[in-house]
Amino acid sequence: MTQAVTEQFNRVRAALEAVADPEIAEKDKRYHKYDGYEAYGIRSRPFNKVIRDLRDGLRALDIEERRKLAMRLVETGIEEEAGVAVWLLRNSVDDLGPDERDYFDAFTAGIRSWSTTDGFGTQVIKPLLQREPQPMLELLWGWNQSDERWKQRASVVAFTRSKDDAGQLLDETLEFCEQLIWSEDDLVRKGVGWALRDAMRADKELVLPYVTELRRRGVSSVITLYALRDIEGEERERVLAVKKP
Repeated sequence: MTQAVTEQFNRVRAALEAVADPEIAEKDKRYHKYDGYEAYGIRSRPFNKVIRDLRDGLRALDIEERRKLAMRLVETGIEEEAGVAVWLLRNSVDDLGPDERDYFDAFTAGIRSWSTTDGFGTQVIKPLLQREPQPMLELLWGWNQSDERWKQRASVVAFTRSKDDAGQLLDETLEFCEQLIWSEDDLVRKGVGWALRDAMRADKELVLPYVTELRRRGVSSVITLYALRDIEGEERERVLAVKKP
């Protein structure tokens, strides 16, 4: 670890500790009802101020130093330090690529929350998926087939979309979601539902019949209700009336 990385790590930790709130941390831990979650207890506004105060020093690091610092931060298992790690990688996407597979695997192994998973999946993996889809699909398929909760969730969260990419990779989205529809992990199921909801926004004629079929197959309502969040009125009621025979 270079001196610059160690210095920036210590600066990040000191800045976060300075605005930590133990009461908020305890509330956050009760909200994240799963093992492994640890946090300083920092709301968005003070966290964003920490980033603003530190960003010049973080941006001064070269790409290898950023990679090392991001890994060191996520491996602490502390939510806000992982958040800085995701910020570092998000701001380094132009210098990253699918040949970072081992690095991305190791990074996800350090993740301890759905929020870090979602930030990493949507802000780092998704842009790379759009830029170089084939090798990134291979990486995500491995995560999809993994036994690890956060890799599974990341494998579908990376397919959530905005208006700018509404029509991209829809068939792949459904394929990846299909592999996880029987998951017993609530946080994985919610990730599947989120991906399907966004896919529905892009092509309702393709996705709504699939979600209807999921209800007929008896898939968890966690998935289908998430997927149907934008569907209203009689159309929604018609789908919700579908039950497993």
